[in-house]
Amino acid sequence: MFVRSVSENEGQIYNDFVSSSCYSSIYQSFEWGTIRKYDDWDVIKLIAVDADRIVGALSCLYKKSPLFSKRIFYIPRGPVLDYKNEQALLIFNLLFVKIHEIARKENALYIRMSPDISEACVFNGYIEKYSLCHVQYPILHTATFRLDLSKTEEQLLESMEGRVRYDIRKAEREQIEIISDDGSNEFLSAFYNLLKQVSERNQFPIYSYEMMKNIWDILSPKQMCRIFLARHQGKVLSGAFLFLFGTKCVYQWGGSGRTKTNPNQLMHWNIIRWAKSNGFLSYDFQGVPENVKEGDDLWGIYLFKRGFGGQRIQLIGEYDSVLSPVLYRFWQMIEPKYPLLKKMIAKMMRKR
Repeated sequence: MFVRSVSENEGQIYNDFVSSSCYSSIYQSFEWGTIRKYDDWDVIKLIAVDADRIVGALSCLYKKSPLFSKRIFYIPRGPVLDYKNEQALLIFNLLFVKIHEIARKENALYIRMSPDISEACVFNGYIEKYSLCHVQYPILHTATFRLDLSKTEEQLLESMEGRVRYDIRKAEREQIEIISDDGSNEFLSAFYNLLKQVSERNQFPIYSYEMMKNIWDILSPKQMCRIFLARHQGKVLSGAFLFLFGTKCVYQWGGSGRTKTNPNQLMHWNIIRWAKSNGFLSYDFQGVPENVKEGDDLWGIYLFKRGFGGQRIQLIGEYDSVLSPVLYRFWQMIEPKYPLLKKMIAKMMRKR
């Protein structure tokens, strides 16, 4: 068994392995590494091979730290391997040693990983063996709702909360139109205009249109993404941008304008039916706030996603392998404040 890098012409065999794993994510796909290059990240892709068969893989993003002459290494939703296999520890160790070797040469501060694992017992041994530090402020969400699409449509409807079924029927009576596309720039433009309105109203950051178009242009020709829109009398009321990878359909971005017709519920019901009919086995609502209570700002998001009857999944979170302990302790103190510092610096620069 050995580890090697992945060449540019091996994207399909790399994706075939990653997408077939129950621990897979589009963030570990060949294409996502290409996409993040537009966002100033470099990427390293490694595979573990045993008798000409891929048994483990990782796609690691890295870039210069904003405050040190160090680099940050990040493995989103990886490494990917069969963590319940009897050789899992050996496979992980080979990938871990190789990425550590590269990280040290690149003068890295830490290597962060966030495997798509919900069973803590599966990963506890790795935490102890490799002295991994739990990340207090993770980059990716650590809780989500996932809907099992192996159920019948009747079972899926029955598992929903009554208010959601009511809203679906109401939107149908209001003659809300649901349309979808996986390649049209007009669809992307319509979705982005809606997303921008929602982000400005609720004050959350989004990608630039240029970055979103890069994502669309790379993923849509390979049928790895799709957009759904809800319209009424020609006006776009809500939209959803989906990631499609392996057997997983993921609600990546979305939002709705101010309306009383509840288009979101009908739109997601159409997405669920479409995903099921196209062979996807799960629909991931892509993150819910943790420890949220009624009355909190994010309570509405939690309530909306919970209403579709999916299983709440608690992921193990993110972990760092620290290469520079002294600087890392300093970084831990300022990391939660860094987005604010970045905004303040940008504001100061604009005044010059």
